[in-house]
Amino acid sequence: MLFRSDKRFAITAVNGLQYFYLYLDAADRSGVGALKDAKVRQAIAHAIDRDAIRKEIIPGGPDAYAMKAVCIPFQIGCSSSVPVPAYDPARARALLKEAGKETGVEIELTALDRSRPVAEAISGYLSRVGIKSTIKTITFTAYTKLQAEGKFQALAHIYGSGGVPDTGQIINFHFNNTIRDYANNARINEIGTKIETMFDEAERNKLMQEALDINNREAYVLPLSGAPQAFLHSSDLLLPSTTLNGYGITLNAVKWK
Repeated sequence: MLFRSDKRFAITAVNGLQYFYLYLDAADRSGVGALKDAKVRQAIAHAIDRDAIRKEIIPGGPDAYAMKAVCIPFQIGCSSSVPVPAYDPARARALLKEAGKETGVEIELTALDRSRPVAEAISGYLSRVGIKSTIKTITFTAYTKLQAEGKFQALAHIYGSGGVPDTGQIINFHFNNTIRDYANNARINEIGTKIETMFDEAERNKLMQEALDINNREAYVLPLSGAPQAFLHSSDLLLPSTTLNGYGITLNAVKWK
């Protein structure tokens, strides 16, 4: 925000295949218990102002993709007819009451360094509806170990779609595997297996939308925001559209205005 108000500088954000998300342990691999209840997971989703996090926390956020499902908008098969639970603290409190958790829920939020600010924002929003959370920051090595052991209650993290512009890659990353699957939804996992060998594009897209709809309805993996690469530069620079990308900058294309 400081640089955005300084006219000497400009920020250019380049969207790619990366996005921030929040895992919730619906399968209760961690033994936390409360997150098995869909109403509790939905309450968490309603408690978080995803748009504010995108605009105020994510570098380059105002230009980042606003996600309607756990996929990047331009990816093949990225479509959902069920919306992500909207920011609604009153609805979040009501759902907690319906779940018999009106006295509160306590969870541990795990994050790596890059997603720590996102986790802090999430924690603040949760506290407003009576959900207490602690934040545990870990290294990538610890992340892979704890994930495989089923230790995550809630994970704020970032994923780059495996570098593949296809929603099927994302479905089989978050679900349908023994290491990362914290939902254990039989239908999503069935879809994940089917789409791996399908050539009928229309039918494949239909199945992927079904999986994304289930995810949004059940609040397994909450899509938070696209994660663009943000470049800070002099406002006197002229940057052609192909100058910047997720891997860096093409210096010989940069010009002064």
